[in-house]
Amino acid sequence: MNIKIYGTGCPKCKTLAANVAAALAEEGIAPEVEKVTDIDAIVARGILSTPALEIDGEIVASGRVLSPREVCQIINPEAAQKTTSTPRRRTSALRQIAGVSLVAFALVGLAWPFLRGNTEKQSILETVPQSRTNATVVYYFHGTQRCMTCNKIEEIARSAVEERFTEELNAGRLRVESINVDDPANEHFIRDFQLTARTIVIAKGKDYQRLDKTWQLVHDEDAFRRYVQENTAAMLAMGVSR
Repeated sequence: MNIKIYGTGCPKCKTLAANVAAALAEEGIAPEVEKVTDIDAIVARGILSTPALEIDGEIVASGRVLSPREVCQIINPEAAQKTTSTPRRRTSALRQIAGVSLVAFALVGLAWPFLRGNTEKQSILETVPQSRTNATVVYYFHGTQRCMTCNKIEEIARSAVEERFTEELNAGRLRVESINVDDPANEHFIRDFQLTARTIVIAKGKDYQRLDKTWQLVHDEDAFRRYVQENTAAMLAMGVSR
C-alpha cells in the first residue's frame, strides 16, 4: 500500500497525518507514508486543495481532514461493517429517530428552493438550457497555477476528442471546455462533480463520468487518448437524464 499526504505543513495537514497514523495503527499495518510539501509537486499532482490524501495512486480526499475512522473505512471497507457495543433496543430506537429525522430533512430540502425564492445560484446542471445539456461536454478542470503536465493533459485530451469526434463537434453534439476552478464563479463545479483533483469530466445532462485515472495515464499518451475517447463515446451513446 502506498500512501501520500499532500500539504504545506498547516495545522490541518498535521492533523490529517496524525489521523492516518492512528488509523494505520488500529488496522495493524505499517506502510510507508510519504508527506509531499513542495507546492510545485502538489500542483503537478492536480490537487485542488490541501490537505489531500492519496492511497495507491488515487486521491481519496482533498481539502478536508479525514477522521481516523474514515481513513480506516477507506483502507479496510469491512471496518464500516463492524458492530458496536450499543444495546439492540437503544440502537433500534436511535435508528427510528434517525429515520424520522431524515424524512423531515428530506421534506425541508424539497421545500427549501421555493422558500428561498431562488435567491442563491443553482447547480450548473440545473440551470443550463436543455438545448445545451443535450450536448456531451468534455471538461478539463485546472487551477490558476499550471504545470507542464497540466497543460499536457488538456492538449492531449482536446486532440483525442477532435481526432475521433469531428462530426459530433461540428454538429454541436459535443464540446470541449477548459475551466479554471480557482475562479470563484466556477467553484460550483467542485460540488457538482465531487472533484478532489484537477481532472477530466465528461458530462451529458445530469449524467457524468469523472476520469480519475487522468494523472496516472497521461505519461502513456496512447493509453490516455484511448481512455478519453472510449469514455467520450460511451457518454455520447447515453440518453439524457432530465
